[in-house]
Amino acid sequence: MEINASQDVIAFIKESAKLRYPQEACGFLVKKGKKTIAVEVSNESPNPRQQFLINPEKFAEVEEFIGEIVAVWHSHVDEPAIPSSADLAGCEESAMPWFLIAIYKHQDDVFEFSNLISFEPIGHQSPLIGRPYVYGIFDCWSLVVDYMKQKHGIEMSNSYPRYENFWKNGKPFFSMHYADEGLVKVTDNTYQDGDVFMFQTDSSGEINHVGVYIGNDKFIHHVQGRVSQTDIYGGYWLKHTILHLRHKDKC
Repeated sequence: MEINASQDVIAFIKESAKLRYPQEACGFLVKKGKKTIAVEVSNESPNPRQQFLINPEKFAEVEEFIGEIVAVWHSHVDEPAIPSSADLAGCEESAMPWFLIAIYKHQDDVFEFSNLISFEPIGHQSPLIGRPYVYGIFDCWSLVVDYMKQKHGIEMSNSYPRYENFWKNGKPFFSMHYADEGLVKVTDNTYQDGDVFMFQTDSSGEINHVGVYIGNDKFIHHVQGRVSQTDIYGGYWLKHTILHLRHKDKC
């Protein structure tokens, strides 16, 4: 679907990027009547200087009260308008075009902008190992979802609202949703490729991390602030496992 950004849309995106600097600005292009307009929504990333995160609830809210969302837009701060691996993954997840603009601030407090560029979903698959941590796009749950889809053809949702320190704030993400995604408890000590382990790594009393078994006593996971990696399943990780799960299609 080809979408052309009008001069009004470009001006709005530039002004939003300027107002939010040095954080990334983000929002939607929305079809309202015969016009396509730009709207801004809050960037809920824990690291808004380098990333953006739109709460999935905003999609429904904007479509209910404004109009049909036809694209996502965001800014890069003092970095080129080149889609990152997280941008490409997010574009695929949203199944709609994305627009991107770069904003730079010079020493004389004058802002400079790149051209507004666009890119669309093309079937891009992000590597499972070595991906950077971007909450809501590249995190521990996203890695499990991508692994299950790429290796086992099992579709699981990544479109859940993300809340910082959810396990401490009364929003136990993993405990609330694993059954919704077809994961059931494993009661014996056998392991299969694709089994999901949920961990508690602090004293909060809630599950706060997840990984997926890949065979040969190994699992992959994505710890905040690190790239995704392979680890041996045993020792520390076995001790801190709260739930051993398997998708119902593999039982």
